[in-house]
Formats: sequence, C-alpha cells, structure tokens
Amino acid sequence: MNAELLQILDNAFHFAIWCFLIAFIVFLVFARSRLRSHRKKIEELYGFETNEDPSGISEKSPSFNPWKTSFNSSLLALVVGAIGFLLYLFLPFPYFENFSAGSEWTVVPLRVTSISYDRFYEGFSLVGEVWNQTRDEALELTAVIKVIGTDDKPLGEIEVTIDPSPLNPGEAGTFEARYTEYSPFIRGYQVTFFTTDGTRISHLTGFDVE
Repeated sequence: MNAELLQILDNAFHFAIWCFLIAFIVFLVFARSRLRSHRKKIEELYGFETNEDPSGISEKSPSFNPWKTSFNSSLLALVVGAIGFLLYLFLPFPYFENFSAGSEWTVVPLRVTSISYDRFYEGFSLVGEVWNQTRDEALELTAVIKVIGTDDKPLGEIEVTIDPSPLNPGEAGTFEARYTEYSPFIRGYQVTFFTTDGTRISHLTGFDVE
C-alpha cells in the first residue's frame, strides 16, 4: 500500500470522525429540543407544570431514557460518518486528494511494468517493458536513459526506440540499452520517455520494476 493511498484513507477517516461528532451533537440537541417542546405542549394542554428532576424524567411527561436517546443518536451519527467517509474517498471535490482527484489515480499515459538490468565490469545493460495505458492514442516513443554518476551528476545519455512503434493503446512495448563508458563512476540510471517531436510523456512504475 503506497504512501498516497494511506494518506487518502487517513484523511477520509479524520473527515468521518468529524462528521460523526458533529452529527452526534446535532442529534442529541435535536432530541432534547423535541422533548422540551413536547413537555411544553402537555403543560399548555392540561394546564399544569411538569416537574423535571435532575435525571430528565418527569412523572407527568412521557418517559425519557437518556441512554436510549444517546444510543439512537450514535447509530445515526455512525451512518452519517460512514457516508462522509465514502464521499471523501470517491466524490471529485476540488480541494480533496481522493481516489477521483488524487494525482496517483489520474490516467497517466505510460506505465513501466518491468526493468531488468545487468551490471558488469565495463558498464551495464538493461531491458524494459512499457505499457500504453491510454484509451485511444497510439504513441511513437523513445526512451532516454540518463546515466547518473557517484557525484549525482549525469555521465551521459542513451536514446533508444520503443518496439513496436507506434505503440497502440493497451499494447506493451520493449526497449533495450547498453552503456560501457566511465564504468567505475556509475551510480545508477533514470529513464524518461519522449514522443518523436520531443514532448516528454509522464509515466508510472508498477509490478516488478527495479
């Protein structure tokens, strides 16, 4: 479970707690208000005053069970909290990072499904697979592998094409690269993708990407 998913669930849980507390207080106040209003009508109808004891029970008014009222209010508040939890998760509110609006859940054109590399004395080689997850757009792509040195500065770049080209929607393509320069200073690599006209294409990583 990634960090953004945990953050979304945590925010939704806090939102649900606030919904529960507010609804619980509102329902209790509403029940108390209805009871007082009912007592007042009885007093006006029969011309006597009800004597309320500290527990909130009057001999001449309908019996009032505070525990039952609290229990019913808590059940209703739980329903409101659950609804608030689901609304936070799935409705596209403009200021909420949820499953509808979160950056992790928007459709990204490419997903890198696997990258395997082989580090040898002269350098390294890698083979990768990328998936076009758009619905109706064929992409002509190149992969640019930036080689990172031990000082976090670039040592060089390798540009390779994605096979097949163009990469149709829902189709997986592969790329291969080999680097044999400045081997003792290589720290790692960074892969980016571009269209043939030089536009950078965003991507996600998934599955067994190393």
